[in-house]
Amino acid sequence: MRSVARALLVALMAAALLAGCGDSGAGAGAATTAAKAVCTKAAILAQMRAIGAGDAVDSLRCAPGYAFTRVRDGAKRAVVLWRDAAGTWTPDVRDVPGACPPAARSRSLCTSAAPDPALRRCTDAAFLYALRLDVHARGFRIDSKRCSGDFARTTFRIDSCAPGQSGGGYVCVNTRVAAWRRDATRWKLIAYRPQLACAELQAAAPKYPDALCR
Repeated sequence: MRSVARALLVALMAAALLAGCGDSGAGAGAATTAAKAVCTKAAILAQMRAIGAGDAVDSLRCAPGYAFTRVRDGAKRAVVLWRDAAGTWTPDVRDVPGACPPAARSRSLCTSAAPDPALRRCTDAAFLYALRLDVHARGFRIDSKRCSGDFARTTFRIDSCAPGQSGGGYVCVNTRVAAWRRDATRWKLIAYRPQLACAELQAAAPKYPDALCR
């Protein structure tokens, strides 16, 4: 009887050990989760360079599964909302500098950066920055500018000439006139035409100075 009891005890212990091993394996599988993307400037910069999305990260804010950056690509600047896709940062929204996409706003990722005072000055650089935001990203060349208080008028050329074209008499160079109003952050476009009439400008901006109409 003792030998039977001993054999039964050994069998029960073996069954318990096997069951324990099976439970341990199941638990380890259940505990395994997908890797998360690391929210650092270095990690996002590496991904930007891998996909050709820029060459510098100026700022970074993180939220679960998301990152919000101000980035540079040469002279161009933008904001990018990134989404964590199975451990890899993927661009979700790309927008103009200073913008706050709804998905970033809902996660409290936007910051109110101090305005750059240089963008409110009567300079070529300030108007070129505004042209790229309010018109399009083209090869602008400022020919003239006049400022009066919070208003301005610029004439400029859009150079879309191919290599080898001088642009002197080519149709690849177009002349445009722009009227501007200055707000708390930069110059904002009022009108943009080959020619601008005073009546048209003052209908859009009643305080636009007569001296800048011509």
